Amino acid sequence: MLALAILSTAIAVGDPAVQSLGLANLAVLRTTTRAFVLSDPEIALEPEIEQYSISPNGRYILAIQGEPVDEVALLRAGRPQKRELVLWDSSRKRKQTIARFPADASDRPAPTITWLGGTSTGLVVFYDSSTTMHLWFVNASSASIRRVKRTDADGAFFNASGSPTVPYALLANIRGRRGATTPWAFTVSFEALDAAGRVTGRLDYDENMVPPGKIFWSADGTRALIAAQRLSSTGGRRQIVLEIDPRTMTLVEHDGSVAVYQQTNRHEDMRIEQLPIDVQREDQAVFASATWLVSDLTGGMSQTFVAVGAKDAEISPSANYVAYRQSNALFVRRLNRLSAADLEAILAARRQFEAMSLAKRAMTAVVMFASDNNDRMPYASEFQAAVAQYFPNLEGLDGFQYLGNGEIMADIKDVAGTVMGYVRIDGGRVIAYADTRVVWEPDP
Repeated sequence: MLALAILSTAIAVGDPAVQSLGLANLAVLRTTTRAFVLSDPEIALEPEIEQYSISPNGRYILAIQGEPVDEVALLRAGRPQKRELVLWDSSRKRKQTIARFPADASDRPAPTITWLGGTSTGLVVFYDSSTTMHLWFVNASSASIRRVKRTDADGAFFNASGSPTVPYALLANIRGRRGATTPWAFTVSFEALDAAGRVTGRLDYDENMVPPGKIFWSADGTRALIAAQRLSSTGGRRQIVLEIDPRTMTLVEHDGSVAVYQQTNRHEDMRIEQLPIDVQREDQAVFASATWLVSDLTGGMSQTFVAVGAKDAEISPSANYVAYRQSNALFVRRLNRLSAADLEAILAARRQFEAMSLAKRAMTAVVMFASDNNDRMPYASEFQAAVAQYFPNLEGLDGFQYLGNGEIMADIKDVAGTVMGYVRIDGGRVIAYADTRVVWEPDP
């Protein structure tokens, strides 16, 4: 039958010219100043990516990569898992192994990675034994590394973090000792480091306290913020925040928490949000987390989907891609900036693509009905009911205007030239022919 012959050659979605636009899953995000198109995901690093950090210019990513082996097998073999420090260049899409961590570092706290603002210098802090810590400076431009500091004194350790906006890092040297009024306390001193790892300033802060925690930064990146607890002679604790300017090494002590002083950095008016979703899998609901890129607009909100089951999603500081961990690999989705005119052209192309896809699927359903009904096409009055089993989502069929009325396909003399329906959108319409071909016809 003619219907079967047409079905054997029908294109599933639309004309190749439309398919080449790559608009089927186009992800567009509007912000208050511009728009972005999110590219398809690409794998940057794999496997066993434990953590990562993006350079200030967005070009480089430093990551901790574990050995892809069974942990149970490692325990049986009596050896720790190996870890490497790897560098990914987003411009060249190239991975390099920068260094291998000592084997005895695997059972210690995980390494930490930060960057110095406005530079391609990364900071890596890690343990290699119970008493030894190291600070590495990584020059991502030359893919080189050097050790800046180490400590192996009993009861001594340090925290280090680079400012997100200025080329300074703050180092907090922490040492435990017997207190004058407390049985055990910690004293801390601070050092400012430049991009070359040189000490540019020092501040001693000899106070009884619980070991200070992670170093945060103010929104403008000029002041470091450290949560700590002061110990009193009676054993009580008071929560404080140490605010330090690494350029002048001045310190101000505040009562309260870091959350009071730290502000969240925004990127081109965008942010990452994690939202729970229900995924239907084999007649069973599976709860998962979806990552979205979100922007607040006047009178509403713009959002676009990033990934399901992603971890540690982050917008690069230069807002040129979104990175996230998924299935122990590091993925990136590039953000392509658009002008208002470019965005409108792309959205118009997407509307045209969707209209062509609808017309194509509708006419394919019509021909499938005819193949099961002696070559007879549906009557106009029965159209939706007739094609229901061939068209999964009848609600989407509302935009298709069907013009057929029970024709016998074998009696149609010009199948390729007989119009059977159309989809109307702004700027024109998509015409569907009896052979399932669809053609865009712009308004005159």
